[in-house]
Amino acid sequence: MNRTRFMTTLILLKMTLAGRLRALRDSDERGSETTEKVLWISAVIAAVLLVYPILTGKLSAWFNALNFGGM
Repeated sequence: MNRTRFMTTLILLKMTLAGRLRALRDSDERGSETTEKVLWISAVIAAVLLVYPILTGKLSAWFNALNFGGM
């Protein structure tokens, strides 16, 4: 690889990285999607933790009340 091609490749790489870093710096919504997902996951977990004991209590009471004709 000759020196000119190598230098051109390095300059292109530098400009690409600088452009991407500038785009990240100028972005107003950095991390908001991740934060939103974490909040939704925690809300679902909280709902499951609230509903699970109620549901298992009602189901176990219903199964205990079943009568299979004296089996």
